[in-house]
Amino acid sequence: QESTSGCNVAVLFLTDGVISKGPGAQEVIDLVSSKATEIKSKYDRDLYLFTYSLGLAADTDVPKRIACETGGMWTQVEDA
Repeated sequence: QESTSGCNVAVLFLTDGVISKGPGAQEVIDLVSSKATEIKSKYDRDLYLFTYSLGLAADTDVPKRIACETGGMWTQVEDA
């Protein structure tokens, strides 16, 4: 059963590092953008994508680009 207000969809993308294996930056950006579009269509709702770089050593480029390409927001969360 879905627990939601039924108004919007929010997606959180969090990273605490940099890409070291697997798909490259553009592939990750394309995948997240594609999935965001798919979710918007499936649920026929607005989608808000929030990206977070956790810690000062975390990648900022990919999360920023994801936010820009999806109309989302990016924030860097500093180390405690």
